[in-house]
Amino acid sequence: MDFKELPLLELFTQLQKAGLSLGIGEYYLLLESLEGGFGVPNRQALCRLCCLLWAKSPAERRIIENYFAQTTPTPIEPVPIEKPSPKLRFLPSEKSSLKPRFLPYISLGAIALTLSLALFGDRHQLPPKSDPITPSSPGTISPSPTVSPANSFIRDIADTTVIVWRRYQGEVFLFGSLLGAGGLILWLAEKHPHIISNLLKKRTRPKNAQKTSVSLVNTPLSVEKDEIEQALSLQGQEFLLRNEYLPITQRQMKQKWRNLRLLARRGKATELDLRATIEQISQQGFLLNPIFVPRRCNQIQLLLLLDWDGSMVPFHRLGQRLAETATSEGKLKSVKKYYFHNCPTEYLYEDPYHQQFKDMANFLKDIDSLGTVALIFSDGGALRGGFNKKRIRATKRFLVQLQQKVHSIVWLNPLPLERWQGTTAGAIARIVPMREVSPQGFQQAMNLLRGYTKL
Repeated sequence: MDFKELPLLELFTQLQKAGLSLGIGEYYLLLESLEGGFGVPNRQALCRLCCLLWAKSPAERRIIENYFAQTTPTPIEPVPIEKPSPKLRFLPSEKSSLKPRFLPYISLGAIALTLSLALFGDRHQLPPKSDPITPSSPGTISPSPTVSPANSFIRDIADTTVIVWRRYQGEVFLFGSLLGAGGLILWLAEKHPHIISNLLKKRTRPKNAQKTSVSLVNTPLSVEKDEIEQALSLQGQEFLLRNEYLPITQRQMKQKWRNLRLLARRGKATELDLRATIEQISQQGFLLNPIFVPRRCNQIQLLLLLDWDGSMVPFHRLGQRLAETATSEGKLKSVKKYYFHNCPTEYLYEDPYHQQFKDMANFLKDIDSLGTVALIFSDGGALRGGFNKKRIRATKRFLVQLQQKVHSIVWLNPLPLERWQGTTAGAIARIVPMREVSPQGFQQAMNLLRGYTKL
């Protein structure tokens, strides 16, 4: 089967290029849904199925609908897919045609096997050919019995058959066994085709290969997963293969964190100032002492405040990834993590289990105002969609206190912008800059922390 003829492959590829976080798992899920009969009646049902499986927000749903209209302007035609032709393949519909062909083989094999077993078992009991002249006593000859010509002819044929059988009994036995075994295999293939099919799969296909059949517009189509895997090995760059489904990847986080820099020369003078040294040589005419200056280091100190538990349970993995990349790959001067629930009020916790805490007064007192920025990770109440005035007032009070100690504050919301409207998060977004967790939103958050107001 041609790799380019997979169902809705062009739509899937275009959506990946448009920025949707889709992997090969989502495409397999669509194939399994089509196999189950979903999205089959018309194009509208198929479009709804794609939106249901791939869209994570109303904006992505509109993107999928637009690309669906562009890539499939006409009703989808059945895609002819070449099925692999193994040496022996039996389908339930072939039972009527198999029966007349198998019966002669089964009967002939059974007869040959029975005959060979019977003769093979009695070959030592055959009487030797008697001599017509048998001496009864020494010196005398007894008269031979009279034998009719018909009986003599039948006896000669029997003796010849016995001689031939004794010479070729092994070949006859082998031939009969093969016919009997072949008849048995053909009978099994007719009555129980799944047994033969499983045996062929174990020998000819890899263990992890699975069979997937797809139905489009009431036309059965079959797609072999081993063929898809073979095509992916040749053209893997057309699919986005990854084992995570976060809105921003770990690699993108690392790249964005490295942009959060505030370089200044601090510490011991260990780096050669080449320009100043050359100017000194030009003024004095010779080299006395090279000029050294302190190295430029990143002076950003990050306060990472993570909303934990409650409605943020689905985003724990994203919060952990955020903290890990900031600590290991951010190359910041320091990273301090604190946890809270819904809103920082009287205490901030130093561990996600809320066991070690620090009161708000000591927290604000320990902040070094030089180069310190704060990043808050919370949904702000947008997940449940409520509007809590008490939470808004408490959050505003905390933000006013924090703004007096840090250089800048940015709020990262794991939910898209469309979910903020009319909620507590929408009100908080008018107090402090709030961005969604996406490659573009994360880059804007880094720029805001560095002090760039024009994005």
